[in-house]
Parts: sequence; C-alpha cells; structure tokens
Amino acid sequence: CKSQGCVLRAASTVARIVKLSTTAQRALEVGLLDVVLERLRRDAVRAQSEDDGTLDTLDAFVRSIALSMKGSDAAIEAVMQDLNNAKSLVKLLSCRKEGVVGNAAFALQLIGNKKEHLAALGAAGAVPGLLAVVHHKRGAPQKNAALALSRVVKREENMAALKAMHGLEILNAYMRF
Repeated sequence: CKSQGCVLRAASTVARIVKLSTTAQRALEVGLLDVVLERLRRDAVRAQSEDDGTLDTLDAFVRSIALSMKGSDAAIEAVMQDLNNAKSLVKLLSCRKEGVVGNAAFALQLIGNKKEHLAALGAAGAVPGLLAVVHHKRGAPQKNAALALSRVVKREENMAALKAMHGLEILNAYMRF
C-alpha cells in the first residue's frame, strides 16, 4: 500500500517493535532497519513540509531508528555505515514538528556515545544543527540536543567548532534555566 496512512501505520508499528533489544536485532537482521533508513534519507529533504502526514510519518521513522539504536549497538553501526544517514538526522533537527526534532537529537545522542563516530557526526554538521536546537527550541528537543551536543564535542575538532559558534555561551545560558 502506498497511501500515507498505510505508511504511517507501518512506521508506527516498526517503532513499537524495535523497543526491545532482541526485536531491534531481529529487525536489523531481516533488513527492516534498512527500509526505514532509506525512507528517512528520502523524506528528510521534506522535513519543512507543510504536509502533516509526511511529518507524522517522518516522526515514526526517526523514532524507529532512535529506539532501535537504544536497544542495539549493531543498529548504531548499521546507521553509521552511510554518512548520509547521519546527515539526514541532522537535517531533521530543523523540522517544525517537535517529535521529529527530539527523536533526531536523541538518535544523534546515541551515536555520539560511540567515540568512533564523533568525526562522522562532525562531518555531518551535527554541531551547528544541535546548537541551533539548544538555542531556539524548548522542552524535550532542547534537552536531547544539549545531551547529544555534550557527547559530540568530546572530539577536539567538534569542540573547536562549538567554540567558534559561541556555543559555550549558548549552552551556559541553557544550563541556567
């Protein structure tokens, strides 16, 4: 089925399935995560869409990815096999839908827990993207972005980029709230 409603229900179902590490691993093995990543890369360019159906579907896809990575290190490795996946997650940080932004920031936080991916996150533009969320959003997206940023800047080059954007001052102001 190619209708937006069917795709949304399928994406929401995947998000519920991958909550457990065993099912996240199985979803990875059968290629379900690859399908979700393909759709995410394709639809991330429409993150500023006025179409709420597209944004709801994106929300379910990015939630699926974040939850699968929460339960499976292999899922993190699968996501980071292609830099375009990280770039798509960064692009979603500018979406107008709060859930998409919060889940994208959470996904980047999970990737940032792995030192071997910090250079790729820097190359994907994670520092300016996350800093913009910390500076301009509120609530869960802001918190997730601040936590993700704290991990990403553990790499010296990423910290230098943050300093160049006066990011430490922005983070300091966020911490006062």
